[in-house]
Amino acid sequence: MNTELQESIETWLIQWMADEFSLNADEIEPSHTFIKYEMTSVTATVLAADLENWLGCRLSPTLLWNYPTIEALAQHLSETTKT
Repeated sequence: MNTELQESIETWLIQWMADEFSLNADEIEPSHTFIKYEMTSVTATVLAADLENWLGCRLSPTLLWNYPTIEALAQHLSETTKT
């Protein structure tokens, strides 16, 4: 597992969520589900697209439903993404 990449992805996701939902980054808890922040399927699609652009790789549109927290998603991506 690439811990540095996982931390980088978590930081990126937290900042994205803070910007999207008008929260402070310290209000985002990586272990809480995306649904807790009232993420909709539309918002999840936008996040997946932005994440694809940032990582430079294709991601499944169902990724956030399969990995429903920032921690889980960042861990999965750090194990499967080559950057």
